[in-house]
Amino acid sequence: MSNNELDNRMSRASKTQRNKELDFFDFIEILLRHKLLIFLITLTFLSIGISYILMTPKVYRSEALLIPNSSSGSSGLSGIASQFGGIASIAGINLGGSDESNVEIALALTPTWGFQEKLIRENNLAPKIIAVKGWDALNNKLLYDESIFDSTANKWRGEYQSTPPSSWELYEESKEMINIIKRKDSGLVSISVEHYSPEIARDWVFLIVELLNSEIQEYDKKRAKESIKYLTQKATETNIAEMQTIFYQLIEEHTKTLLLTEVNNDYVFRIVSEPKIAEKHFKPNYLLVLILSLLFGFLLSICIALFKHASLRK
Repeated sequence: MSNNELDNRMSRASKTQRNKELDFFDFIEILLRHKLLIFLITLTFLSIGISYILMTPKVYRSEALLIPNSSSGSSGLSGIASQFGGIASIAGINLGGSDESNVEIALALTPTWGFQEKLIRENNLAPKIIAVKGWDALNNKLLYDESIFDSTANKWRGEYQSTPPSSWELYEESKEMINIIKRKDSGLVSISVEHYSPEIARDWVFLIVELLNSEIQEYDKKRAKESIKYLTQKATETNIAEMQTIFYQLIEEHTKTLLLTEVNNDYVFRIVSEPKIAEKHFKPNYLLVLILSLLFGFLLSICIALFKHASLRK
């Protein structure tokens, strides 16, 4: 490579570097030239963010941590199924050793329409779901939309006067407020509720846990009674000693289940960390709203400034 070619390449590289530096300084100059525009647009979006914060009612969250109750379930039945399953299947009897655990049933049941409908109906939660628009923290009082619900007379008004909110409408609203998660590492279950009132959010969590335990408890009670009746009949119909042994062991296990449903209120879940009345709101996130407002306003103002500069150069 000749010295002239080397000098030319170095010269071009030097010019390119100077152009980059000039481009950067030009960019800074453009921003300074339009600093008032950038300031006003950024301030406008910041004002929009502050307005959103002031206009959006606070939402509070309450959460409970639950531990599965090991006394419920069908571990005894599973043991019998593994021991005598082959003989029982020959006789045409399903011992049901592979049933889902009560915890899995409860987790699947919670978000369903039927469960939510019963929870709302039995605890008169409909107005608190549809009609509440905020919470007066000073007086610890719910703020209702009086155009659709008369909180004094406890009656629906407006569009709901002739036809109250439907079960589906209530379900669609309530399912957004409730969250249930099973932690894979520990097996613990967390249930949380979000509401304008921190007290209602706390009470709602208790109601969910209570109804879950009650529903699974009643299901197991009914199932145990039916099984005992059926197995007692089958035991009297057979003369095979081994089959009678299976029947009586199954009757014993179902009787244990029946006794547990009678004495154990915390049938599926026990609360290890009770839900509390939150002192700090969960939503909206003030800091996040302000940062996003500032960032979006600043970036938009830069784009507008660059566009104006490019238009003037044409």
